[in-house]
Amino acid sequence: MQRFRGMNANVRLTISSPRLAMDVSGAGEPLVFLHGIGGNRSNWSAQLAALSDRFLCVAFDFRGYGDSDDASGELDFFDFVDDVRRVLAEIGIARCHLMGLSMGGLVAQAYYTRYPLEVCSLGLIGCRPGSAPVFENSKAFAEERTRPLDQGNNPETLANSLLHRLLGPSVGANEREAIRQSLVRIRPDSYRKVLAARLSIAPFLKLDDIKIPTLVMAGTHDQVAPLTQMQEMAAAIPNSVLRVIPDAGHLMNIERPDLFTGHVRDFLTKLKRNSSS
Repeated sequence: MQRFRGMNANVRLTISSPRLAMDVSGAGEPLVFLHGIGGNRSNWSAQLAALSDRFLCVAFDFRGYGDSDDASGELDFFDFVDDVRRVLAEIGIARCHLMGLSMGGLVAQAYYTRYPLEVCSLGLIGCRPGSAPVFENSKAFAEERTRPLDQGNNPETLANSLLHRLLGPSVGANEREAIRQSLVRIRPDSYRKVLAARLSIAPFLKLDDIKIPTLVMAGTHDQVAPLTQMQEMAAAIPNSVLRVIPDAGHLMNIERPDLFTGHVRDFLTKLKRNSSS
């Protein structure tokens, strides 16, 4: 592991290419967070700050996001699985708790299908199931996401157009601005590649084949991954628990960080207690 100068000074990047920017803090069992299609590693700053007292917390930018290198050439969704693999290898993590939001939740499921012995537990947060990864209205989804970029390739326009879809009714001003700033950092060319890859994923996992403890989390006002969808996912995964964040939209970990992080801590604490009993 080395430090390079990226978009921000002294960003910690992987040695192998494409170089991936990461935040690593704490000590203990490894806990890895994966961001969504409009996010970056900063989305998990509250969780890293709160949970690094008990866990080795890792959040990183997928290729094409944040301070990581661009996604060169054509992008395949499973390239993001390779990103997870490289980050864990360079840090020296053999097994981890793996939690992903939205697209990150799909990456977490895909990583589990390839490397099931390397995942202690899953956190599936506001995401599609690996058994049906593509939205029923994928054409409308793609048009909603690309139309603002077609009007000048401006991330500001995209950010402002998406906020109403992503936020819950009670989001605070600071949290709203944090989410807007995350969207503003989207790179239009990479984002188009990610959308194309995201909307062409074939089913890759039966939920009842998930054999590890799984935390399923939903926001009551999530318009991207509705509560009913997350309830159905939890019911289909044998060893899962469902936790619902009231008044939250899609980015529930930012909108209601204390409640969200508390559920993560409780879930992992119970797992540790049960494993040692």
